[in-house]
Amino acid sequence: SILDAHRPFLTANAGMWEFFEPELRRRLNDLGDDASLGDKVRAALIELLPTGSGTIQGVAKHLGISTRTLQRRLGEEGATFQKFLADLREELAHHYLTQSSLPLTEIAFLLGYDNANSFHRAFNQWTGRTPLGVREAAG
Repeated sequence: SILDAHRPFLTANAGMWEFFEPELRRRLNDLGDDASLGDKVRAALIELLPTGSGTIQGVAKHLGISTRTLQRRLGEEGATFQKFLADLREELAHHYLTQSSLPLTEIAFLLGYDNANSFHRAFNQWTGRTPLGVREAAG
């Protein structure tokens, strides 16, 4: 709901929050009632991934709809939750790697991975490259 945009973002790392908060607030405030479900899923995932709730169940609960309704409505838009999740993780990974100096462990956490190794494997599957390789190429 729109009230969620005004709730505090919980993180133990104040510096990380200062880095992400302005963009997160802008994106949440830009979403009106006419936003597509895909836009709402994207915004919810950006908020929920670092909390470990970036699952279809977590997003459905956040949006106030059932998991089945979320799946059905995404299907009507020609998408799947898993595709949204993978695409967003890849996009955010590139952003964090090229626009910040965050350690890989923090990037993994922000993307909802339990550890840096899981993030490294997924990133390599998406791009055929390593996270550090992308960071070094951008630097």
